[in-house]
Amino acid sequence: MTRTSAAVALPQKKSALQSSSGGVSRGVRGESIGRREQAMKNRWLRRVLSLLLLATVLSITQVWSRMEVLKMRYRLTDMQRRTEELGKSIDRSATVNASMKSVERLTKIARDELGMVAPVAGQIIVVRAHGPEVRP
Repeated sequence: MTRTSAAVALPQKKSALQSSSGGVSRGVRGESIGRREQAMKNRWLRRVLSLLLLATVLSITQVWSRMEVLKMRYRLTDMQRRTEELGKSIDRSATVNASMKSVERLTKIARDELGMVAPVAGQIIVVRAHGPEVRP
């Protein structure tokens, strides 16, 4: 009897080392590659989230600082307006004060309202420590 070698394809069970996607080895080594990939994805996700958080914080800080600048500008404008009003009020008060002190006004009030008259010669008496002196 002659022996011929014939290959018979017997159905084989898939081992734990073979995967369903084309026979790529995914045993213990495959799991560690999966973990590495997952770790890389997690690291990338953490970086993206960190950058988004940083961008959000910076944006909020920028908006807050601009709002503070606007508030300060409004305060400054209000203070400048108030300073101008107070300056005008001081000018009006100085004008009124000067008019109240004017000699003509005081003379008119003394003459018209109080009935005073200008003194005539001999009515002015200067009092000194030595005694009275009459001015001509």
